[in-house]
Amino acid sequence: MGCAEPDREQLRSRLAGDLDARPEILLALLHGSFARGEAFRDIDVVVWLFRIQVSGALDPNGAPVYRED
Repeated sequence: MGCAEPDREQLRSRLAGDLDARPEILLALLHGSFARGEAFRDIDVVVWLFRIQVSGALDPNGAPVYRED
């Protein structure tokens, strides 16, 4: 697919913002061709979760319920 550098930075910024908004994500790392600045067809992300969602549980506002490990 390939992507111009400003587009790549816009994608990286949006992805960082979306991941940062998720409280269960402790760390996320980009790797692969996108991270190396090469032509890419997908974006590879390693995600380290801090919390585990309680299966199907939702709080009164409809947000997922998590438990700390």
